[in-house]
Amino acid sequence: MEQTMLSLEPSDWLTFANVLLTGVFAALTFFILRANRATVKAMEAQLDLQNRPYVEMRVEVREGHQLIDLVIENTGKSAAQNLRMEIDKDVYTLGKKSPESNLRSYSAFSEKIDSFPPNSALIFPLGTSIVIFGQRGTEAPPIPLKFSITSKYDWNRQLFDESSNIDLLPLMNTSVRTGLI
Repeated sequence: MEQTMLSLEPSDWLTFANVLLTGVFAALTFFILRANRATVKAMEAQLDLQNRPYVEMRVEVREGHQLIDLVIENTGKSAAQNLRMEIDKDVYTLGKKSPESNLRSYSAFSEKIDSFPPNSALIFPLGTSIVIFGQRGTEAPPIPLKFSITSKYDWNRQLFDESSNIDLLPLMNTSVRTGLI
């Protein structure tokens, strides 16, 4: 006897429906798996961003003084490994134009720093506002008003190559905090 599609037994229809539903569930499970993988990757990337080192550079005016400092700080949660920093211009500290007072010659800018822990800071006095802003003329100033520092370091098998622009101009004609109320 020949069986056609229309003359299938009810159990055959149930088996066919079961196979069809199993296929649909398998496809949905596959798509859920792909979505979960993407979510896990995004969470791992966010965790890396939260835990990595961040070597930041800025200028600060010392409270109660007119001394302007260059501050290099690791504000991240991990140590920056094999840190190398380079300055694009000669920056002579405290108005002394000598090779010893050029930031480029300091070991922090001429040698590798094996490990720069979190919350660590290097503070370099640049000079007073009179030294930095008061000697503008035809002669090249000891401290340029704008310069860049490049930092290269690694963490967790990732390499970071970042550049920070230092701009002293916004500090011109500003007041100094004295800590007094």
